[in-house]
Amino acid sequence: MLFLSSAGLNIRHLCGGWLCALFITLTVVPFSAAATPFFPRLAGPTVHEVPLGPPVQKPVVLLVVLDTIRPDHMSLYGYPRPTTPFIASLASGGITFANHFSNSTWTKPSMASLFTGLFPRRHNVVSIPSKLSPGITTLAQAFKNAGFKTGAVLANNFGGRNYGMDRGFDRFADPSTHFEGKHPTAVQVLELAKTWMAQDRDQPMFYTVFLFDPHDPYAPPPEYKATFCPDCRSPEIVTPWREYRGHGPTAKQIEDMKHLYDGELRYTDDQLKAFFGDLRELGLGDRLTTLIVGDHGEAFGEHGVFEHAFHTWDEVLRTPFILNSPRVATRGVFTGLTQHSDVMPTLLKLADVPLPAGIQGLSMVQEEGDDPPPASRLAVSEVEMYGIYRVALRNQQHKLIHHNPLDEAAFHHFYTDARIYPSVVRGTTRRELYNVIADPREHKDLYLSERTSALPLEEALEHYLRTGELMESTPTQAPSEEVLRDLKSLGYIQ
Repeated sequence: MLFLSSAGLNIRHLCGGWLCALFITLTVVPFSAAATPFFPRLAGPTVHEVPLGPPVQKPVVLLVVLDTIRPDHMSLYGYPRPTTPFIASLASGGITFANHFSNSTWTKPSMASLFTGLFPRRHNVVSIPSKLSPGITTLAQAFKNAGFKTGAVLANNFGGRNYGMDRGFDRFADPSTHFEGKHPTAVQVLELAKTWMAQDRDQPMFYTVFLFDPHDPYAPPPEYKATFCPDCRSPEIVTPWREYRGHGPTAKQIEDMKHLYDGELRYTDDQLKAFFGDLRELGLGDRLTTLIVGDHGEAFGEHGVFEHAFHTWDEVLRTPFILNSPRVATRGVFTGLTQHSDVMPTLLKLADVPLPAGIQGLSMVQEEGDDPPPASRLAVSEVEMYGIYRVALRNQQHKLIHHNPLDEAAFHHFYTDARIYPSVVRGTTRRELYNVIADPREHKDLYLSERTSALPLEEALEHYLRTGELMESTPTQAPSEEVLRDLKSLGYIQ
């Protein structure tokens, strides 16, 4: 149910035309997070702010990144299968952030936002060959400068040394430096992390572990396959093509993919349970702050696409964001918008480490006197891949997706025929608009029918593209002459 403010009704009574209609459409009281539309079975008391408790001596800060993780396939978000019971137990002792979004659709730019607190346009690790600039302070560098021992064990090179994201780590391992084979398993990653953390146990420390296992190909160990996909039949599709022009996987094959993926999640969850047991045996439990997040999600045909790459649907952009810390006594579900750029300031705040200048994310924990995150904030996701460029910008009610026309020359470095991706826009720009409260699965594009609802987000988008900054969402503000001129020049309005 939507509630209009009395001010909005009064103004509508006094005037007419599109501007007043826009005002009424957007002066909506933010929805109560007791029922988050994307997660109707997510339970827990609603939390509006997260106060910070007393400091911890020699804190241990652990960032756990799970590759290709969909929160709606996790137990704590209401998924009926027992995929992540251990992570659910961690969440029950902390805060679950129910509306968390990756700042990109694939690993490298997503990890850059996690490690810098910056939006993609600012850290500029967006295109396939890009690397993190040496002039940007990383999360590990901030901890190291504050006297923490730092370490990372990553199962995916796209968050690692080859792209400049190893800076600040005293101990560092990724597939380019350690391990046999392309991607180490959760057991291998966590065993090395445990060994290094044991050596640093008497000091304050910050560690990152990145687990790859849920990524395609969906191939859980045999005992997990037997549990989650006992009736799988060969041949299985474990690495589907991203888009299909014609006949794609059958309904049974899609279900098998999901079940195999679920088995990978349970395997990952079980290894984390064992790892956290080891940390308790090392005596780190009372000092341990844990933040669990995904680099991005995964599509299983919901919009005719699979896997992840350049698609900006919420099945790809939503990830878990779970915080468990001895400094946070509050328990429950926070439903304001959060994004990957918030991870760095949140962890630094929890450890009383100064934030580097220029951080764009916001801390999700507050000391006395701090303001909670504004309800009017925006979240952004940006991707540039294979000559395809897209930006998704959202507030609590609406999501705007912008498509640039395909860069044909860049595309042909990777593929010969753009028709393999039917969603790619050729020769023009395109925009979509979704009401993510009424339509959380993004089935109905409202851009043409409710164009005025998009105008504040379009102004914010143009500002982001020019400056790399996000405006605070101002839903009652009329669009400026500048944005109206830009929209007319692009053909979005007449």
